[in-house]
Amino acid sequence: MGFTNRRARGGPGRSDGADPASRVKGGEDEGLTDRGHRPAQDHDRGRRRLLHPACDRRRARAAARRDERADAVRRGRRGSRRAADRPRVAAARLGRAARAGARGERGSRARVEGGDQYGGRLVDQPAIEKRKGQNAARPGAFPWVAWRAIAWRVWLGIGQHHLSIISAGIAFYGLLAIFPALAALIALYGAIADPVDIANTLAEVRPLLPHDVYAIIQQQVAQLIAAPPARLGVASLLSLAIVLWSARAGVTALMEGLNVVYGEEDSRGIVVQYLTSLVLTLLLIAVAIIALLAVVAVPAILHFSDIGPLGALLAQLTPLLILGVAMIFLIGGLYRYGPHRALARKRWVTVGAVAATLGWVAASLLLSVYVARFGHFNETYGSIGAIVGLMFWLYGSAFVVLLGAEINAQMELQTARDTTTGPEEPIGQRGAYVADHVA
Repeated sequence: MGFTNRRARGGPGRSDGADPASRVKGGEDEGLTDRGHRPAQDHDRGRRRLLHPACDRRRARAAARRDERADAVRRGRRGSRRAADRPRVAAARLGRAARAGARGERGSRARVEGGDQYGGRLVDQPAIEKRKGQNAARPGAFPWVAWRAIAWRVWLGIGQHHLSIISAGIAFYGLLAIFPALAALIALYGAIADPVDIANTLAEVRPLLPHDVYAIIQQQVAQLIAAPPARLGVASLLSLAIVLWSARAGVTALMEGLNVVYGEEDSRGIVVQYLTSLVLTLLLIAVAIIALLAVVAVPAILHFSDIGPLGALLAQLTPLLILGVAMIFLIGGLYRYGPHRALARKRWVTVGAVAATLGWVAASLLLSVYVARFGHFNETYGSIGAIVGLMFWLYGSAFVVLLGAEINAQMELQTARDTTTGPEEPIGQRGAYVADHVA
C-alpha cells in the first residue's frame, strides 16, 4: 500500500477531484486552505516541506540576535549580558592585537575586529587579558602565568640585547673610572668626616669581594687616605672636576647599555649626554657618602643604647643592611634616570633593583669561592692577575645590573597600563618604548 499525503490529496471530507484553491474561507485568499495554512507543495518522500510561519519568525529573531552580537564584537562591546554572548576572539588574534598596540585609551580592553575559533575553542577576550596580567597596575598584581612569560622573555632578551658583550664594554670603562671615582669619593667624604671610615667600611664587605679585587681596591684606598690632607680637603675645584669627569665614563657606558635594554635611542646631543652622566655620577657619590655616614653612625648609636644583646647583634648587621639598601637606591636611580625615556614609576624599577642587588651579592660570593678554591689569576696572567680579577668582578656586576633592567623592561611590556610618571596617557603617547607596547 503506497504512501499518501492526506494534506496534498485534500484529507478527509474532500471529494477526490476537488480543487484545493476552491475551498478557501470566504474566498479572500486563494493561497490558503480551509485551516488557514498555505498548502504544501507536492513532493516525493524526503523532499523538504515549507516551514511554518512561526518557525520563520523564530529564525528571523535568531538571525537578528546573531547580527547584533557580531556588530557588538566589531565595536569591541558586549552584545548581551549573558556569558554566552560576550565578545570572543581567537587567542592568537588577541596576542597580535595586543602587540600591535590595539588597546584603547587608559588601558581599556583591546579592540579586535571580528572573532573566530582557535583550536576548535572560542577564547574569551577579557579573561585572556586578566590571565596575562595586561591590566595590572603594579608588579604584585601579575598572576603566575604573567611571571612565567616575563621570565621567558628575560631569558631571550639576554641574547637579543647582547648583554654579555655590553657588560664587557661597561667593565672596561668601569676599570678606567673606578679609581677616579674612589679619589672623588675620598676627597668629598674627607671634607666632612674622617676618610679612614671608608677603609673600615670596605673591611665590612670583604667577605663579598674576591681576594684580588679587595686587595687592589684596599691598596688604592690606603694610598689616597695616606696622602697629605691638602689633597683631600682643600683640593682645587679644577682637579676635582677632572676626577669627576674621568669617573663619569663608567656611568656613560652603563647609560648606553640601559638604552639598549629599554629599547630607546638616545637622541640627546653629546653635551647633554655628558652633563647627564656627570650629574648621575655626582648623585651616586652623594648616596655613597650618605651610606658611609649611616654605616658609621647607626652602629655607634645602637652600641651605646640600652637594648641588651639585641643591640650588639643589630650593630653587627646594620652596616650590611645599610649598604644593601643604599645599593638598591643607587641601582634604582640608574634605572629611572639613566635611559633616555619618560621617567618610570618607582614601583616599576624597584623589582629589578632588588633583583640586581641580590644577584650582585650572589655573583660576588660565587666569584670569591671560585678564586679561593679553583682559580688563581696570578698563576695564569702573571703580574696583571689582580687587574684581570677586577675586570671579571666588574663584568659580573655590570651583567647583573643590566639583567635587573631587563626584568623591569619585560614587566612594563607585560601590562597595558601606563607605567610612566604623571597623568595616565594612552598607548603611543607615553614617551617610552616599553610603556607604549604590549608583549
